[in-house]
Amino acid sequence: MTLLVLTVDSLAAYALSRLKPPGGRVVFAIIIATLMVPGQILLVPVYLILNRLGWLDTPAALIVPAGAGAFGVFLLSQFFRAIPKELEEAAMLDGCGPWRIYWHIMLPLTKPALATLAILTFIASWNDFLGPLVFLDSVERYTLPVGVALFQGSYANEYGLTLAASVVCTTPILVIFMIFSRQIIQGMAFAGLKE
Repeated sequence: MTLLVLTVDSLAAYALSRLKPPGGRVVFAIIIATLMVPGQILLVPVYLILNRLGWLDTPAALIVPAGAGAFGVFLLSQFFRAIPKELEEAAMLDGCGPWRIYWHIMLPLTKPALATLAILTFIASWNDFLGPLVFLDSVERYTLPVGVALFQGSYANEYGLTLAASVVCTTPILVIFMIFSRQIIQGMAFAGLKE
């Protein structure tokens, strides 16, 4: 899912910030306005759409609705806007089209922002509790956060199992963070720089 979010968000951000399509400012404003809508409000409409498509209790119910996000488009478009236009113009003089400029020039320059977005997306999808609880029916398909919650009962709590499962749930996030921590720091450092 993280790869899908990075692909969709980076393409949308590049198109909106560099290609300047007609009505792009309005589309960008609508995308940013969706950041103000709490995700819980969208649970019922998304549930009805997934039910109509027959995707309830499938992995597609968790992947497709979270396949793009307004935060990623905003973050990457701000990063794309900070890249000097001269690089794009030089690439156009060398015969590059918009796709090659995006793939060979823009994406390598936005690695810190992409790494930051990848980590935030991975953590958000890994820790998602409400989506799997609503969209999945069978216990075998529950994600780890929902599975950990199953250890909590009405009359008895399995503290040992809950804490052990919490450690298992936290370990992949710590490993991913330690691998990409340098890119996160670079992303934060470059985000505040101006030309």
